[in-house]
Amino acid sequence: MTDRPSSRELLSAVERFLDEDLVPDLKGRRQFLARVAANALRLVAREMATESPSSTKRDPELLRQQIRQGEYAGSEERQHLLRILREDVRAKLLVSNPRLLEADEARGRASPEGAADRA
Repeated sequence: MTDRPSSRELLSAVERFLDEDLVPDLKGRRQFLARVAANALRLVAREMATESPSSTKRDPELLRQQIRQGEYAGSEERQHLLRILREDVRAKLLVSNPRLLEADEARGRASPEGAADRA
């Protein structure tokens, strides 16, 4: 792959084209679809920014099996499970809707520390 433009720069260029050049000239459904496309590019860019080769993702099926088998039945285990689930939801929100996460954290609702105090 070439050094420039990078994948992120390409995504950003297409996003700007959609937002600045295309969307203002469109109407109705076509304008809506262009906005959806621009939002999809932003989501992909955020996802690329949060991925790292060394990151380990939890296997949701394994987690479901562990829950069904009662591995999180005790109080301490349940607190650990809640931390795991909060981390997973937070990671997903950072990609899918970071503004929602920022708003909740500003109110002290979504931060792992604040949520742990209420659990």
